[in-house]
Amino acid sequence: MKAGPRSRPGRTRGLSLVEMLVVMAIGVTVMLVLLPITIGLMREGKGLSTEILTSESLPHLHERLAQDLLAASGAGILPFPIDTSALVQMTLTPPLPEDPIVIYDFEPTLIRRIVQSRDPKAPPPARPQSWRVPGHVTVLPDELVAGRFGLLYSPIRGEAEILLFALPGTLPGTRVKP
Repeated sequence: MKAGPRSRPGRTRGLSLVEMLVVMAIGVTVMLVLLPITIGLMREGKGLSTEILTSESLPHLHERLAQDLLAASGAGILPFPIDTSALVQMTLTPPLPEDPIVIYDFEPTLIRRIVQSRDPKAPPPARPQSWRVPGHVTVLPDELVAGRFGLLYSPIRGEAEILLFALPGTLPGTRVKP
C-alpha cells in the first residue's frame, strides 16, 4: 500500500485562526506606518497649492516662511518703522550669490511670496505664490527689537494666532496662541 498524504481530522485547506490573525496584524502595522507619511504628503500638497489661508493651511505658511528665513543670510523690512495698516515687504537675501532672492509682501488680507533670480540669464521666475487671508494679518513691529519677525493672524472666526520667526542668525520660528 502506498502512503498518501494524510490530512488531520478537522483541518481543511486554508489559514488557521492564528495564521489569519498574524497576517492581519502585519497588515495593520503596515497601514499604521504608512498613514503618517500619506497624511503628511496630502497636507503638504494641499498646503502648497492653497490660495486661501485658513487655520488648516497656516502651518504650511509657517513652515515655508521659517525655511526661507533659516536659509537666508539677511532680511530687510520696508517700510521702517512698520506701518501695520499698509504693505510690509520683507526681502530675504541668500548666502550664495547664485541663489534667488525671496520677497514676502504682507498686506492685511493678502500674503505674497515672490522669488527673484539675481542671474539675468536665468529663466523667468515662477508665478508669485499668494494666500488670501479671511480675517486679518498684522506684522508685529515690537518683535523686531527681540530679533524676531512676528505675525498676528486674526481669522474671522476662531482664536487669533501669533507666528514668531527668528530673523537670520537667530533661533528657528515658533507658533503661539495669544
